[in-house]
Amino acid sequence: MDQAEELIVVSDLTLIATLMTLKQFPVSIDRHDAKRINFIFPATVRPYITQYWAKQLLVDPLELSNQLKNAKGRIWEAQAASKSEGGA
Repeated sequence: MDQAEELIVVSDLTLIATLMTLKQFPVSIDRHDAKRINFIFPATVRPYITQYWAKQLLVDPLELSNQLKNAKGRIWEAQAASKSEGGA
């Protein structure tokens, strides 16, 4: 599988919001675990993740706050959808 087809699973909410601030959006959201929601990103985010953990990224704080709210909203939507499908 080449990098264009590879996917990366991210569950760290601040990292998710940071990626979204950088206009890197998840391709899907996986809620297979009742206690954890994973955001699935294309492998093209790998350099951003490396920079994030190395504390080398700068992002607009207001945009980061907005994307954090957006990510939380997606989590609530995923939880609501799971409950309506008979999940926990």
